[in-house]
Amino acid sequence: VVRYSYGSQLLPAPSAENCRDGTGPLFGGAGLSNFTFGTVQARAADTCVLDMASDLDFGSTSHLNSPLDQVSEIRMRCATETPWSITLDDGINPDNGQRRMASNGSYITYELYKDPMLSMPWGNTRETGTSEEGVNLDVALPVYGRVFPQAMPLPGNYNDTVTVTLTY
Repeated sequence: VVRYSYGSQLLPAPSAENCRDGTGPLFGGAGLSNFTFGTVQARAADTCVLDMASDLDFGSTSHLNSPLDQVSEIRMRCATETPWSITLDDGINPDNGQRRMASNGSYITYELYKDPMLSMPWGNTRETGTSEEGVNLDVALPVYGRVFPQAMPLPGNYNDTVTVTLTY
């Protein structure tokens, strides 16, 4: 509601009371007008940010007759109620779905898991990745890695590159 009051140029201006009461001064007038304010709106976009994916370093070893385990972390944040999914590919040296680190034509096989019991492998599909709904807080997802017992390959620095995909 807009209230107004007006008067003649030759007489004193209307008072604030004239405006509040909706009364006009001598040789003047007053009134009010109802109007609808334009729509006020904003949209918070469905957004997610992948903050970090730490390296997974199995260290140095002189034998691979027992498993080597290590943990890394993926950190991300999604807007509230934004559904998201994180998947991990098979790396750049896979062999029939088996992840492998490489060095000069030699390989060390390993696997990545979502749980400390090593029962849920990370995969590159929505079903084998991790999916949740955003709560606008940082989320830390552990990645459990295991090098399996295997014949010792040639000496060298073995590595692989795994792509983390965040879908929202």
